Amino acid sequence: MRGHDEGQRVVPTKPPTLGQITAPAKRTPRARPRENRQRTRALHTDSRQWRAIRAGVLAEELFVCASCGSWGNQVDHIDGDDSNQQRSNLWCLCVSCHARKTRIDQVELSNTAALPYWMPSPVGPVILVCGPPGAGKREKAQELAGGVLLLDAEHELLTSTDPAPVVIRRRNAALAAAVKDGRPVVVVADASGARHRIRWERWGAQVLALHPGRAECAERIRLDNRRTMDQKIAAIKALDNWR
Repeated sequence: MRGHDEGQRVVPTKPPTLGQITAPAKRTPRARPRENRQRTRALHTDSRQWRAIRAGVLAEELFVCASCGSWGNQVDHIDGDDSNQQRSNLWCLCVSCHARKTRIDQVELSNTAALPYWMPSPVGPVILVCGPPGAGKREKAQELAGGVLLLDAEHELLTSTDPAPVVIRRRNAALAAAVKDGRPVVVVADASGARHRIRWERWGAQVLALHPGRAECAERIRLDNRRTMDQKIAAIKALDNWR
């Protein structure tokens, strides 16, 4: 008997097969809302003006990626500023190289010591004055600069209301223009990590590192009227990161 007696619960005599077992429905994670970059772009990528610029760049560069040499159909702003539509600031990239550069730009635009990999090699002298907060970098840079171009993004971050990416992008654009023309430049940056200082040296800059000692740096930070109390606390904490 197979258990078909009336009034009794039917008990299967064989175990169910895999095909008869229904797996529980998987919950799909809720996707994070994607940032609409078109709202912040100087030119919408579907605008007539940008399409004309893009077509011209791709035609001139023959759809060849400037980074890896493969086929590319993306037009990128070299300095990361999408309002700078000068031809010298535009190049053709493939999809993978464009995505990689975007990730790198996001990291570089958060650190004044980061030297963009697209920066032209210097023709004239470039001096990087670096050191922890309160080391007297700006005073030393002003002494060295004289009438030479001085780029101090750290000072500008303390005195400007612009966010860090805007200030650093502006510094990078000014540095690129100066080194292309062969003009001497003095740059001020924290460069707390040795890898940043090595990167600037290999690029061709003379690196001058200042560190008068933690106690003296901390005292200078306390007496610095440009910094808010929160900025002073953050700067004193950052002294331990410099190596």
